[in-house]
Amino acid sequence: NENHAPSYVGLGHAYLETGDLKAAEKAFKKALSKKKKHAPAFNGLGLVYSQKKTELRRAIRYFRDANRADKTYSEAQYNLAKTLEAFGSTETIKEYRNVLKIDPKHHDAHYRIGKLLQRDREYENAVQAFRDQLEAYDAHDGARLQLGSLLKGLGKTDEAVMHLARVAASGGEFQRKGVLELAQVFQKRREFDKASQLFETYIGQLAEEEQTIYYDLKYVARGP
Repeated sequence: NENHAPSYVGLGHAYLETGDLKAAEKAFKKALSKKKKHAPAFNGLGLVYSQKKTELRRAIRYFRDANRADKTYSEAQYNLAKTLEAFGSTETIKEYRNVLKIDPKHHDAHYRIGKLLQRDREYENAVQAFRDQLEAYDAHDGARLQLGSLLKGLGKTDEAVMHLARVAASGGEFQRKGVLELAQVFQKRREFDKASQLFETYIGQLAEEEQTIYYDLKYVARGP
């Protein structure tokens, strides 16, 4: 069916995966020619232009078009918020909260809000945002890591250990950072044996040339 707009949208996403932005743009526009005001096609065009630093305004317009076409389309709203964040807009947190109005259990929106609040030194509010993210999606190791790190800084080390230990044992992309943060908590608590073991684990996970910095005394012992 050559008039099936969702198929052109799927093709556009396939081109996005390969990095062919020109072909992706053509496919999403073809979808719109088959079905006017097709929210996924507007969203796809937004994704195309969001990958071009000079075209963020155009990306924002397409995401807003997607939202107008379908007010329940949380993916477009989330992409809008992310692009506004990249653009440096003051509306970013509001737009992430609009994601949550559509999808209260969103997999990432609370986390993004928490990072922005943390950047602005609203630490208690950031802690709550990360807690909310874990309530919505317990497997979010990024939120768990940030929560543990913040709790460490706020002196709530028992809870920090609980969260950071899970990240350190996760085996995911945040695992190594979780090990380092957990080591620092134990160092802060003067539990030096536990801290030392974790620091050794952290160093052991580094590339060989990075490990040299920690073990080669020439980097710490300078001659006269």
